Amino acid sequence: MSTAKNKNEEEVDLGSLFVIIGKGFKNFFNFIGSIFKGIFHFLIITLLFFKEHLLKIIVAGLLGFIFGAYLDYNKGGYL
Repeated sequence: MSTAKNKNEEEVDLGSLFVIIGKGFKNFFNFIGSIFKGIFHFLIITLLFFKEHLLKIIVAGLLGFIFGAYLDYNKGGYL
């Protein structure tokens, strides 16, 4: 009887082993998916910011370019 009991304790149920392995893969792929979801969320938020403030960015860049060209043309260099 003791040998049968030891044999049962040593055996691993393959069904539960596959369930554990499946949960591990599921958690791993969910983790990778959450990383990509975060990256794409950041990308969308950045694009929405540029969409809302595009005119301000263009005006600031244009003013900076004009001011820099003026300083370079007059050989003033830096302020």
